[in-house]
Amino acid sequence: MDEKMEQTEFSRTPSASEKLKRFKLRLPKRGERKPRKKLSAAERKKRRKWLRIAVVVLLLGGGGFWAYRRFFAGRGEMNTAVPLTDFVQYGAITATVEGSGMTRAKNSETMIIAYGGSVQEVFVEEGDMVTAGQPLYVIDSEDARQAVADAEKGVTTAREAVDRAKEGVRNAEDSVRNAEEGVTTARERVTTAEEGVVTAQDGVRTAEEAVTAAQRDVETARERVATAERDLAKVREKLNDLQLKVPYTGKLLEVARLTPGDSLSEGAKVATLVDDTRFRLLQYYSYAYADEIKPGQAARVSIPSLMSELDGVVETVHMISRPTAEGSRLFSAEIVVANDGALAADMTASAAVNTGDEFAAPYDSGTLQYYRTSDLKTAVGGSVIDSTLVDYLPVREGQVVVTLDSDTVDNLISDAEKVVEDREKDVEDRIKAVDAARKGVEDAEKAVESARRGVTEAEDGVTTALRGVETARKGVTEAQKTVTENEEGVAEAQKKVEKAQEELAKCNAVAPIDGKVIGLNLTQGTEVTANTAAMTISDTSSIIVNATVDSRNISYIKKGLAVELNQWDQAYASGYIESVSLSSTSSNGVTTYPIVIAVDSPDENFQVNSDVRYSLVASQNDNCLLVPIQCVRNVSTEDGESVSVVYVGGERPDNALDNVVAFEDIPEDFWPVPVEIGIQDTFNVEIRSGLTEGQEVFTQMQEEDYSFSMF
Repeated sequence: MDEKMEQTEFSRTPSASEKLKRFKLRLPKRGERKPRKKLSAAERKKRRKWLRIAVVVLLLGGGGFWAYRRFFAGRGEMNTAVPLTDFVQYGAITATVEGSGMTRAKNSETMIIAYGGSVQEVFVEEGDMVTAGQPLYVIDSEDARQAVADAEKGVTTAREAVDRAKEGVRNAEDSVRNAEEGVTTARERVTTAEEGVVTAQDGVRTAEEAVTAAQRDVETARERVATAERDLAKVREKLNDLQLKVPYTGKLLEVARLTPGDSLSEGAKVATLVDDTRFRLLQYYSYAYADEIKPGQAARVSIPSLMSELDGVVETVHMISRPTAEGSRLFSAEIVVANDGALAADMTASAAVNTGDEFAAPYDSGTLQYYRTSDLKTAVGGSVIDSTLVDYLPVREGQVVVTLDSDTVDNLISDAEKVVEDREKDVEDRIKAVDAARKGVEDAEKAVESARRGVTEAEDGVTTALRGVETARKGVTEAQKTVTENEEGVAEAQKKVEKAQEELAKCNAVAPIDGKVIGLNLTQGTEVTANTAAMTISDTSSIIVNATVDSRNISYIKKGLAVELNQWDQAYASGYIESVSLSSTSSNGVTTYPIVIAVDSPDENFQVNSDVRYSLVASQNDNCLLVPIQCVRNVSTEDGESVSVVYVGGERPDNALDNVVAFEDIPEDFWPVPVEIGIQDTFNVEIRSGLTEGQEVFTQMQEEDYSFSMF
């Protein structure tokens, strides 16, 4: 299904110049618009006066030239180009999206006849409306009845096979019971021997439990030693923390006023450290520069309060999506600038990034922030010996700013060493207990070994009996497998019966749903073959259209948007967008998205399972300035920027550009005026700013062919 974007203008008819040539328009980038001055009525009147004089002069000059060529120049030919113009005026413009799709009923059922037969009666005609349960047709099918009989016979045969297999299972189970009685007798002898083993094993377990308990005590003691040693190491490390050092070069803020003898707890904050050797600047840029701004690129940072520009570097780029009031999207970048000594936090600044061909300007300015900030906290508690903390004090990495006494740390080390010594003595005592428990285990294991020899002799008798049981059980397994296979055959045969009965019932069909009869393929008195689609019933009270929209226009399509539908200019309906899929497909370089249109109140000729055209309004403006589409051109400025302009005739407008490079010949007395354009249709384009109503604008040059002859 194809889909296209089409704009239709209602308020003005295109001129001949509009139809001669069309130009591809480019939306101007942010910052391309310049201030404009609106012409007064007197200025427009004066312009039109001079225009009329110029036209008269051109006509007189043209007539004289024609006379010269006619009577004095002899036979000859001349080609000349004539400028075509138009005027800026108010009007309406509309952009629409059009495409095609396929209609279908939301609910539809097709009646398929599995077996051939003779059509006895048909109770409906194509196009009839039916209700669920209403009789549809009667077919006399001997094949269907025979299929039911054959399936029922298969069920009987399968059940007889199951009965025979179950009898084989009973015989095999009797053999198993006899063999198991022999095993029972042998196992009674084993049990007596095993009781002796159990008694011996109880002694082993008691001894092993004693060993295990002793080993756990040893491990626990060793863990306590390790914990004490780790605590001691941590306490010794605290000696290094008595001097609070600066982790990086910067400046101190929010310092605590400390004097020798002041007591500080562990984790006490004494100052805030900021890195003012560099500053960060967060800026937002248009997604037009998304592929051009990368980490490491140079930037030009402007500081209005210092009236200076500094060199910066792009550190990171964040592909966020910040919307603007103009409808565009922005991403962010962090610029780092070195501090030459004059920079301060919260200074207003902006950064233009060098992309190679140009400097990408930000959407708005930002404020400078310290490169990093952190709190200076004590790692241990103690009394202050010395402090050099002063607000705004520049500091170097590793510089000591606070020194504490070591009395508290020394006491902690002494206590920790005593704990380690006590716990190591406890480990030695517990190891001796383990050795004693292991001796008891050895004695108990000897008693177990003697009892096990008696068990082995008894188990040999059990093994012989078990071999008989195994042989009998294999017979049971094979018999049960046969039963299972035959029961599966019964179930499969029963399914065939149910299926055959279902197909036989379809020979006396009733409507499965409410709806309209579509595609009736039955005629009373005729024969039908197997697998014939007798008819389809579609619920035409609820119709949808499956269509697609290409990626250029998908942004216009919203759920609930009104849609007009046209079926071959013979049937019409309205509707709305029911759903828009986010899953796209691509073919031949075109990406499309599926949409579903719900149909409202279709007329009686509206068909299902058929093509349909759809149309919806994407954007419109009922009162805006319009010019022919070929009036808008792209020119280059001295800086190499591309600007959309319209050439305006008469006196030079205040907002006209100077020294632009056009890509075609422009007649004299027409001035390039930058414009902001909006929506466009086939012939016209909306002018949002840059022009005023009534201004004469240049459209294009038209070649005229003049031939002269004396005869």
